[in-house]
Amino acid sequence: MITTKQTSKEYFREGKIVFYALAVSQLFFGLIAFLLVYSKTIAPPEPALQNSILIIVTLFAAGGFVGSNFVFNRKLKALKTKLELKERMADYRSALMIRYALLEAPVMLAIILYFLTCDILFLGLAALIVAYFLTLTPTRERAIKDLELSNKEQEQINDPNAVIAEISTIV
Repeated sequence: MITTKQTSKEYFREGKIVFYALAVSQLFFGLIAFLLVYSKTIAPPEPALQNSILIIVTLFAAGGFVGSNFVFNRKLKALKTKLELKERMADYRSALMIRYALLEAPVMLAIILYFLTCDILFLGLAALIVAYFLTLTPTRERAIKDLELSNKEQEQINDPNAVIAEISTIV
């Protein structure tokens, strides 16, 4: 196992790279599906299936939204009890990744179902979730607020050269 120390600058830069990569992949996938459906290369299925599929994907999307917030808040509550800022920041990153994954899954499902059914409602639902996803950009301010950091910890977070996390990876 390799442990890498990350400065505040590196930590938030890396978090934003992952965040924007996820956002762009969702948008790009949606755009490709839209262009394929728009070019009429796909024949729409039976209309009777669309209503039941719409209900299922809406429930899945709501579950992703509620689940992402529920799991994130539970993880936040658990990591606030840790004393070391480095440990909290590493766990905070994990909590964010889980939150993002729980939001990305319904987006991908909605886009796939849009592709299969040619029903624009699915693409609209995906767009709504992506819009919410984009409000969750990882920033120093958000981390300070989410983790309820002390003034000393806030100074560390705001110092681009301060080591704020130790990330362990398995080789």
